[in-house]
Amino acid sequence: MVKIMDVQNLNYQKFKNFNVSFDKGLYYLIVGEIDSGKTNLLNLLSGIIPTDNMIFCETFLNKKNRYEFIKNIGVVKRVCENSFYYQKVKSELLEPLNNLGYSKNDSERRIREVLKIFDFEKNLNSKISELTSLEKQELLIIISLLHQPKVLLMDNVLSIFPVDKRIFLIKCLKKMMKHNNMTIIEFSDNLENSLFCDQILLLKKYQIIKNIPKEELYNNDQIFYSNNIEIPFLVDLNIKLRMYGLINKNYDNMKDMVNDIWK
Repeated sequence: MVKIMDVQNLNYQKFKNFNVSFDKGLYYLIVGEIDSGKTNLLNLLSGIIPTDNMIFCETFLNKKNRYEFIKNIGVVKRVCENSFYYQKVKSELLEPLNNLGYSKNDSERRIREVLKIFDFEKNLNSKISELTSLEKQELLIIISLLHQPKVLLMDNVLSIFPVDKRIFLIKCLKKMMKHNNMTIIEFSDNLENSLFCDQILLLKKYQIIKNIPKEELYNNDQIFYSNNIEIPFLVDLNIKLRMYGLINKNYDNMKDMVNDIWK
């Protein structure tokens, strides 16, 4: 695999000699309790908190290269009062592309492409005030993708959506991943989306203490339980049914599991 982001000997406040790397085109889930360092790590990886030559994504993050670095990054945080600057959705979509120097035609093409993937075209000419809170959050996700970032960082945003909508959004994000060879790094306090990711990292006291492929979650459930990270019901059910010999493989959806058990 090819590395897209590399962190070497990062020292910032409680992060001491912190090291982690991320491969191109994979979906990472970083989980941890409150005060494990998730938000600070996201702010460091995104360049919101400046560092000097300790984080690499196509270029090193430093004062000289900061603008070039952040062009490679997309960031999605929880929607709040200050999330939007304009009254209309279209203006909000155009602004980041204008700031990056894209032409009007190129900007509008990018917007059409992403809105179509997320089935959000109907809201293009809406006012921000007309959107629901979930539509506003989805809009922030869309905005973060318009400049085709190499790495997308998400700060516990998918968990606010109902299950069906969350699965739909993850499918949309995976289309964007495949199309742009993009890496996703999702930060969360739970493992709800572990069935959709490629790699799971457990963050504790500002250090990565476990880094496992999704498939190995079934064999490492106790370390998550012991760190107050709840295992999703379907994963827990897989573990118990395999223990009793009722299934011989892991399932990522209930329908397939039930169908195979009752054959």
